Amino acid sequence: MFQGEITVTSGSISSHPHPGPAMPTAWQSAAEAMALALALESTQVCVNAIIPGLIDTPRLHTAHGDKRDTIDNNRAANLPGRRLGTTDEVAQVILMLMTNCYMTEKVVHVNGGGGAV
Repeated sequence: MFQGEITVTSGSISSHPHPGPAMPTAWQSAAEAMALALALESTQVCVNAIIPGLIDTPRLHTAHGDKRDTIDNNRAANLPGRRLGTTDEVAQVILMLMTNCYMTEKVVHVNGGGGAV
């Protein structure tokens, strides 16, 4: 029986690499691989990874300065839901993983369908 849970948070760039941010792509991919390996090694702890997509956070607000609304709206327009995710939506998935230890060794994308575009 599992006695604990670890949820690793990665980033969507690991699933959709592009020229430029090689190091963040590498460490985010490594975090996912580590979660899967730990899940296979551990009989006491449930281990999963979560990969948020475009999430409306304070950091996102400051990242683009005055052009934030234009950039974020253009990026969100490409998603099936046509909007950014919320921190509450990400937290709900993390809580589900933390309270359902039958789910282990999973990589969960919380990206509003961003994997399809």
